[in-house]
Amino acid sequence: MEMTPATANTSAWQARSVSSAGRRPSRLLLALSLLAMAVLVAACGADGPDTSGALRAEGLVVDVQGTISEVKTFDLLDTNGERMTFTPEDGALERSGFSPAHVREHMALAQRIAVRYEVRDGTNVLVGIDDADE
Repeated sequence: MEMTPATANTSAWQARSVSSAGRRPSRLLLALSLLAMAVLVAACGADGPDTSGALRAEGLVVDVQGTISEVKTFDLLDTNGERMTFTPEDGALERSGFSPAHVREHMALAQRIAVRYEVRDGTNVLVGIDDADE
């Protein structure tokens, strides 16, 4: 069969149609992937308790009580020179991305931390912890 300008145009159109159709599933897959990631991010943000009403303190870790794999309590020397003791709520360190070793590292290197806490039955209960803005 001889290729005429009309059949060449038709063949080119068919090739574009096939390549466009081939891209549609990948675009759909990309859109669905982005949607799934957005849902996961929103769900992960809802895992922890609401700490927006928590009290805040910032300072240096001066003592850590517990084992190598657990922090039972730690003492913070706040920016006003007051020593405060905190008991981490179950999972508070992990939710904040702090391991017990990281808390001890802050103590050893004299790096400030920022804590969010609630007073429960006279105890400062840690609900969140972050590296302090230096």
